[in-house]
Amino acid sequence: MKTVGESSDELYNIVFNSRAKERAMINFIIGTTRDERLAIRRHYDQKSSRSNLIADIGNKLSGDFKNIVTKLFYSRAEYDTEELIRALRGKKVNESTVDEILFNRPNKLRNEIIRAYNRETQSNLISDIDRAYNGYTKEAVKIMISYDRNETGRVNELAVQQACRYMLAKQPNEWIDQKDLLVSLAQFTPGEMVLLARLYRENSGVHMLDAIDGMSKPYRAFFRDLFYNVVNPAELYAQKINESVKGLGTDDNLLIRMVVTRYDLDMNMIKKYYYDQFQETVRQAIEDDCSGSYKRLLIALVHQLDAEEY
Repeated sequence: MKTVGESSDELYNIVFNSRAKERAMINFIIGTTRDERLAIRRHYDQKSSRSNLIADIGNKLSGDFKNIVTKLFYSRAEYDTEELIRALRGKKVNESTVDEILFNRPNKLRNEIIRAYNRETQSNLISDIDRAYNGYTKEAVKIMISYDRNETGRVNELAVQQACRYMLAKQPNEWIDQKDLLVSLAQFTPGEMVLLARLYRENSGVHMLDAIDGMSKPYRAFFRDLFYNVVNPAELYAQKINESVKGLGTDDNLLIRMVVTRYDLDMNMIKKYYYDQFQETVRQAIEDDCSGSYKRLLIALVHQLDAEEY
């Protein structure tokens, strides 16, 4: 097994000396874990007094291949923070991306992202949500990030029953104004959310997702993002991969985020949902929309192949 220093030297030679630079880079990435790449990046940066790994990759690679390689040497918090800043401070707020990052990530990671966001922007996430969001979902999003989600896996049936009563007592469009309900939803485990959906259907005769579909657009987007990011993110991310490749052109930023953030977590489930929903594989979608080393690296990550296997 190579030491971090040996791997750092190997990476330097790939970046500066390899004739088959892109293929060698793919094999290097597939042969290392995310944590190993972070350690290699730290060693690389400490060894160089004039530059750093991210800058060297930027100078020696190009296009979407450069973009995805760069992100693969980021920590999860670093990448999510960059994407959160882009989503909240871009020309148009991307609420789906904000929801994905703030509703899905484990408490420790989410809180690290929030601290990094505040530090990088020299601002405050809550203040930026106040500025960027309209009145429909602003307060709801702020509640979602003010409470840690229960990660014990235990189901508090009494709390779920109480939340169900709140929902049954109001029309779906009024759920957004029920602070006690939102505080519960911010803390519920996936199991509690599933139980809530079952109880709601048993008592109303309507599936909770069907009730959500009947809401006005801002409420519908918020509650669907919340439910799927907590209960079944793989299905949601399969839809996002399809969104990134359908129509003319490719949303490469979205496609890269879906693959880089999920390839070592739940990509096998995402691939299953993708095929079930769209009757093609993720690999087919990538091959139809992408090209060159960028395409090869995406496929390698999705299928955990090395550069000789595709």
